[in-house]
Amino acid sequence: MSSWMGLPLSMDLRVRLLAAVDNGLSCKAVTAQFGIAPSPALAS
Repeated sequence: MSSWMGLPLSMDLRVRLLAAVDNGLSCKAVTAQFGIAPSPALAS
């Protein structure tokens, strides 16, 4: 069985994720809006 890791998030996407959280969205809402899994978003 092989393991697979997704690609790292781009700096631009990280900035947009943090801006969305700063504007009041929850982490769950941000991940749904940007279509990413919660774990990479929280690790950024």
